[in-house]
Amino acid sequence: MNYKVIYHIGPEFNTSMKISKGVLQVGDGVPELMSPSNDVVVCLDDIHSVILFRVNGLGRMLKLDNGSITIYLTVYRIVIGNLLAVVNFIKTGTLKGALEQYISR
Repeated sequence: MNYKVIYHIGPEFNTSMKISKGVLQVGDGVPELMSPSNDVVVCLDDIHSVILFRVNGLGRMLKLDNGSITIYLTVYRIVIGNLLAVVNFIKTGTLKGALEQYISR
């Protein structure tokens, strides 16, 4: 299944981080984070943990520990520029479950 996500690759989450749009492909193979032009940004073959947390009570976000890098992401409905995003609360929870199933294999 493909999930439209906004993401940040870096050690911490704060208001000055750079957000990018992409598609997270989760299926039978290894999950891959793709850019809008279908280039593989990150292959998530070494996920250690998936943590779901709330951001200021407004929406859900996932923190993925993929070996040496940390990725923060959320499933979105609409993104306006890099300033405003409407988060898909339920699909973010569904994505967490799909990634946990991959980890438990």
